[in-house]
Amino acid sequence: MANLAINVDVDVAIDPEGIKVTAWVDEESDGVVVDDLDWQTIIDREIEDVSLAGGGPIVVDTDMNGVESVMTIVNVLRDQAERLEEAIRNSNIFIRSEWVRNTKDIEYGADKTATISEYVISYGEYLDYMNEYDQ
Repeated sequence: MANLAINVDVDVAIDPEGIKVTAWVDEESDGVVVDDLDWQTIIDREIEDVSLAGGGPIVVDTDMNGVESVMTIVNVLRDQAERLEEAIRNSNIFIRSEWVRNTKDIEYGADKTATISEYVISYGEYLDYMNEYDQ
């Protein structure tokens, strides 16, 4: 019997609507959304997990405190949101649209990547750029 190797890549992404899980089988496939959970569904599931069946109250017992369980998740999410914001503020920003616009006349096959660094700015410069762009 022959063995067949299948590569499966799974990506979990958060966005303003919720959490999306996408899977790719081998390198040639299009991604398939495996699960797409909106924030309200996530919240409802977390509350259901610590509540009596059928929409009952949150359970607090000697071996399980539903309120503390959910509040721990809330605090962790707040902490992670702050870490994500800090990571953005500490990242360099590539203004790709400007790079494309200013390098569109470079010959096909030319090394356009050499000019990328000219379009990389700090977060503070990005805020200034967006302020000018909006005006």
